[in-house]
Amino acid sequence: MREIFLAPHQLGVGGRTTAVFAQAEMFLRLGLAPTVLTFNYDGRFESSIASRRASSQIPDGVRVRNIYLDLMEQNSVPGEANWSMAEDDEVDGLIEQDDLFEKDRFIRYFDRHGEYIKFRRWDGGGAPVQTTYFQARRAVVRREYNSAGFCGLEYHYDLVTGKVNQERYYTADGFCYLARWINPNSGAHAGLYVNSREVGKSRRFAHNVPWHVDWLEGLMKGAAGRPTLVAHSSGAARKVIDVKPGLADRVFVWHENHFKPPFRFGADIRDDYADTFKRFAEMPAVVVATEAQAADLRRRYPDAHNVHVVPNRIRTAPTVEGAEKAEGRIGVFSRLHPGKRIDQLIRIIPAIRKAIPAANLHVYGRGPERAALENLTRELSLDDYVTFHGQISDVSAAMSRCQVTVSTSEVESFGLAIGESLAAGTPVVAYDINYGPSDQIRDGVDGRLVPDNKPKQLTKRLIEVLSDPERAAVMGTSGRERMADQFGHATVVARWRHLLDIDGESQV
Repeated sequence: MREIFLAPHQLGVGGRTTAVFAQAEMFLRLGLAPTVLTFNYDGRFESSIASRRASSQIPDGVRVRNIYLDLMEQNSVPGEANWSMAEDDEVDGLIEQDDLFEKDRFIRYFDRHGEYIKFRRWDGGGAPVQTTYFQARRAVVRREYNSAGFCGLEYHYDLVTGKVNQERYYTADGFCYLARWINPNSGAHAGLYVNSREVGKSRRFAHNVPWHVDWLEGLMKGAAGRPTLVAHSSGAARKVIDVKPGLADRVFVWHENHFKPPFRFGADIRDDYADTFKRFAEMPAVVVATEAQAADLRRRYPDAHNVHVVPNRIRTAPTVEGAEKAEGRIGVFSRLHPGKRIDQLIRIIPAIRKAIPAANLHVYGRGPERAALENLTRELSLDDYVTFHGQISDVSAAMSRCQVTVSTSEVESFGLAIGESLAAGTPVVAYDINYGPSDQIRDGVDGRLVPDNKPKQLTKRLIEVLSDPERAAVMGTSGRERMADQFGHATVVARWRHLLDIDGESQV
């Protein structure tokens, strides 16, 4: 079975991760063997994967591998072990400051002379999270425990600067399979040492990129037949572009707008894309989700001839057909981040309610901006009209209950929530930004497009949609039909088939 490897940097809760697993499921159904590859260290990786599988976020048959977990497993030995716990648990002769334990789940330990010895933290279930050791009130070692309960990562601190100068990664019995040296003054990597228990040797890499490339090339060499390797982030692209061309067919999928502000043609390339884009012509196939972004890339790199458009697949959930709309409900489905500009939407709710007294806003998603948005809601006395739901599992059902959803993002590459809302039969009012809204919304047909950063016009369009439920229903039906026709399974599959030579001539 032909293997295909999908490489985001890590797994998150946003649209990229959703798109990666949807793509993996599609490739699985096409007869390929998909594996998702991640590069970040996550002590909760195994439990996170188990949870995602239990909730069906990861389709059956899709493998997930992580570079740290691979290396740990290669160097592990049979049997139960917890190499540091005896020392970390030792409290004989120490004085405990535990008055904040019930509230904050930590204890400080001092010796009989008052010297600060260590700090320990537990999670709400009583499992240890970290232990930090001190000398002269300066942290010298911090141990972090993984989901298996042992110390998988240890930080060592420079006694002069107080900054991290080394990271060590361990198996359960205490074998250090990776040591990363760090310049405590600059934070730059000063070398990685990958250790092998079996052969008793260590290999040095200058920094993460060559180490990650070495891992990828090893996976490609071990694959059945000629594999395909797909980069799904700017970080992954920096490694995939260095993988020897003879080892795999390489594809680069861009999930973001590649420009710096103001996010349109003529602006500089984003810093995280700059080095890779200097080698744009070396990428055999570049995939973006919209015709608009493809046009901008072809305009900037006219000699590359490697840009392809494959939209994100939009699922049409049959359970939402005929769902009853909640009167006046406005929905926003988004990561709660300043760039999503949800504060603009909250600020115009009073004006909308003057025209539509039943209007109310429901915010779905999580992120660093939540506390600030909740504070703004209280400041504007909108607690009764703005509800924060956090992350939910059945997004389609929630969307189908809304009369309209809104996108106020300052930048996107596609805007998956727009397509999902249309697929749920709910029209969308969106700022017309790069990229995505105008590719999915036909103004006045499936929803409304509003000039960017014009909250007064956004208010006007939302009032128009809310004041005419019958017209809104027609828009929702139109959007649902278009998503199934132009952004559904058949369309996306056909484009990937052509690109990857599943049935015809390869474009890679």
